Amino acid sequence: MDNLTEEKIIHGVEPGGAYDQGLKALVHMAKFLFFAMVLVIVVMLIYYIAASGLCSVPPQQAALVLRFGKYQTTHTEGWHWYPPSPVYSFVYVKTSSQTVDVTFESQADRQMQNPEMAPENKPLVPGADNYLLSGDANIIHTSWSVEYRVFNPRKYYETIQGPINPLNNDAVQVDPNTKEQQGIRGPQTLIRNLLRCVVINVTAGKKVENLLYNNKDYSDEVQQQFINLITSMDIGIEINNVILRQASPPASTRRAFSEVTEANQIRSTEIEKAREYKVNTETTTRARAQQILSEAGAYRIRTVAQLEAESIYFKSIYEQYKANPESVLTALYNNTLVNVLSAVDDKYIVGDYSNGEKRRQVRIQLNPEPRKPKAKPESEVR
Repeated sequence: MDNLTEEKIIHGVEPGGAYDQGLKALVHMAKFLFFAMVLVIVVMLIYYIAASGLCSVPPQQAALVLRFGKYQTTHTEGWHWYPPSPVYSFVYVKTSSQTVDVTFESQADRQMQNPEMAPENKPLVPGADNYLLSGDANIIHTSWSVEYRVFNPRKYYETIQGPINPLNNDAVQVDPNTKEQQGIRGPQTLIRNLLRCVVINVTAGKKVENLLYNNKDYSDEVQQQFINLITSMDIGIEINNVILRQASPPASTRRAFSEVTEANQIRSTEIEKAREYKVNTETTTRARAQQILSEAGAYRIRTVAQLEAESIYFKSIYEQYKANPESVLTALYNNTLVNVLSAVDDKYIVGDYSNGEKRRQVRIQLNPEPRKPKAKPESEVR
């Protein structure tokens, strides 16, 4: 019996026995687990070094790279690798267009899909219902929507006190009066409160008819003041649009305002009719004036031509008269007599007393000349 066999016998382990086989299996299992644990640790270490330092920028987002919490650079697309945390960390900021809604409506209007159907006899509750005061001390309700985007992620992250992860929603709390959630901190809460301030300021300087009926200038002024305010704060946000979605009076006065609106529509219709009548009248008057001027011009041409012809005729007669006055006067007399008698229906020729006789001859024309048709005036011919 060798020394190894004696040692096993001394320790109570029989060579080749069941206990010896189990002990060997246990040793092999321990070695396997040890190498597996080492492999897992190596894989985890490789993953930690390689993957945890990998920066992948999703679409419509920007990644801020921080080294020990201090800003280093900004990536807007692609894959990037940096040493893992705690050396480097990444903050993602949404750069796509975002929308924030602001309402100055009563609880009944907010709860109903159609605010126009809200009960007219329900009064406003101070502290629970939202409303605006116009410059002439009238109450109105409005709702707004603002579209904005982050164009400077670093400025946005460093200046706005928002969530640690900018992709998370703002911190909110429940309003004890309205039982609704309201933001208490964050970028959307900031934008909402700033827009509310601008709307209140602009509304207080305008009359109610300009807010309800001619509200294009109202909306434009709110948008311009809000853009100027955000620009002056330099928080990395760009305002795309401010939309006035609704402007209405309180429910108890909507019927009266509707009557005013109908009256304004009737007024606008009558004004449009008057303008149309004015245009038609001016057109007709111009056409008639042009016609009168044309007729006057034609009459002037005819009259001048006629006078020129008579002038030529008179000059020729005058020359003949100077040569033979008696003959010209006799001819003119006969022509005048013919023209005068041609207009008389019944003609009687009575002799004179040139020979000293006291008898008178009367001659009756049995076959009078046919009447000539009278020429119609030019206005009737036309």
